[in-house]
Amino acid sequence: MVAGKQQRIMHNAAFLIILGFMLVTFGFIAMLAPFAAGLQIEFVLGVLVLARAVMQLYYGFKIRNWGRFGGFYIGLGSIIMGYVSVSCASLLLVAPYSFLEYARPVICLYLLLNGGFDILHAMELKPVRGWQTMLLTGLASLVLALVVLGRWPVGGAAGLGGGIGGAFLLGGVSLVVLGWYGRDESTSAVH
Repeated sequence: MVAGKQQRIMHNAAFLIILGFMLVTFGFIAMLAPFAAGLQIEFVLGVLVLARAVMQLYYGFKIRNWGRFGGFYIGLGSIIMGYVSVSCASLLLVAPYSFLEYARPVICLYLLLNGGFDILHAMELKPVRGWQTMLLTGLASLVLALVVLGRWPVGGAAGLGGGIGGAFLLGGVSLVVLGWYGRDESTSAVH
């Protein structure tokens, strides 16, 4: 079972690395967007969350045939999180001007679900090299939800952009690490 998961990661290493770098880029954009003059943070976050939703759904459908964990198909959490992301992005895009006061609880819920599913995904991948980064990403996402909810150290658009951006950035790093380890395994298997 471990060998099968590791082989699938090796086979998809480039995909994981590219997806990870895209998420890191989206994370930086989300964290810097509140400081850009004239940009509506709700709209920018909505577009970024929607882009993440598309990537999350693609990832979920791509890995759903990797096997089962606890009776569920691996990737089910990614598919569910993709649909949650679409819902969150829709709320951000439909009413961006009036949504900032309602954005905090929605983004907190998003971060809590994202963290929970990342932790479950780490447990699915547990014997594979690099699974710990996915676990740390999930735990960090839970902490970010509390930070956004508590408005610490900043509130408003900067806090929301920092929460979403931090989750994207850490999620991207964990995918890059998984892909990098998978790439290392495939090159060492060839030599």
